[in-house]
Amino acid sequence: MSNIVKIKDIYLCTGLHEDNNGNRHAFDYLTNNSIKFTHLAYWDPSQHQEIFDSFKTWHDAGNPDTGEFPILYYTAIDSDYNSSRVFLVGGEAILNSTIVELSKL
Repeated sequence: MSNIVKIKDIYLCTGLHEDNNGNRHAFDYLTNNSIKFTHLAYWDPSQHQEIFDSFKTWHDAGNPDTGEFPILYYTAIDSDYNSSRVFLVGGEAILNSTIVELSKL
């Protein structure tokens, strides 16, 4: 069984909507834990469905079921040198993930 030995290319996608707290909490969580990431902000709500639909075409990521912001994704490298894209969808998923530990690998 392979273990994750490194992650790279961390992206946080946020979108403005009525309750923006999940976006803000995810952004602050990554920043406060000194995680280097690229922030992609989609402030125009008319873009949101198109963004979600686009992610569903990412076959190398298992066609992730996105439908809300924030979305965090990164590339995981395992001990067999395989890479895979990992998605975390929603503020709670990001805050309850192991992204802090993984970012230190």
